[in-house]
Amino acid sequence: MLLAVDARNSTVSIGIKNADSWLSVVRISPDRTADEYALLMQSAAERIPGIHISRAFIASVVPALTPRLIQAVQAAFGKEARQIGPGIKTGLRIRTDVPSELGADIVCSAVAVRQRNSGASLVADFATAISISAINSQGELLGVAIAPGMEAAIKGLRNATAQLADVPLEAPPAYIGRTTSRSLQSGLFLGYTGLVHHLLAGMRRELSEPVQVYGTGHEYGRIILDGFKDPDVSVCKFVPDLALEGLSFIADLNS
Repeated sequence: MLLAVDARNSTVSIGIKNADSWLSVVRISPDRTADEYALLMQSAAERIPGIHISRAFIASVVPALTPRLIQAVQAAFGKEARQIGPGIKTGLRIRTDVPSELGADIVCSAVAVRQRNSGASLVADFATAISISAINSQGELLGVAIAPGMEAAIKGLRNATAQLADVPLEAPPAYIGRTTSRSLQSGLFLGYTGLVHHLLAGMRRELSEPVQVYGTGHEYGRIILDGFKDPDVSVCKFVPDLALEGLSFIADLNS
């Protein structure tokens, strides 16, 4: 069985997979000790009959967190976890100017989408940052657009202003907000919808070929993508655990 760990700034996703089936996927906060992570991994595994972890792979974009996760895997299962990075085969051709700058999450999601679609794709990941990646029909990852995520934008507003309360991440009923909460929802949710749709449309034009669009990450991304219309987009899907899916393929490729 495979233990796959996708470590982000706001959450850590831990998946256990047997052959083609995910037996367990849990999400926990990134502020735990190595011992806490080990206990949580063991707890997730104990609910699976006949569990035996034979491989462990980690995709992390939080360098300070990575050693704790490696230590946790060793403590929980006695396995040395492999990291997505130099020396790991991905099956993806990266055509950015500085490939080493790409986050492991972007690479894993692109790998997953390439397995789903042999044509051109755009991948929108709604996390602490919103990243939109472009992959052409030759299987080349050409580049990425990155913007602060909606939660990060709310946090920045809250830190910079004195009278803003917590705002739920949901679409408002109108563009013209008549309360502070509705005004923030309009500017954030509807504003980010325009940002994402504009980037998707621009990238599709630059690819100069029909594309499929895949979303992943926070659930508000599903709502944003639902409203995206383009005559050259044949499919628009939301896959919550796209990075784990790609991490699983990379694990198979390197085992």
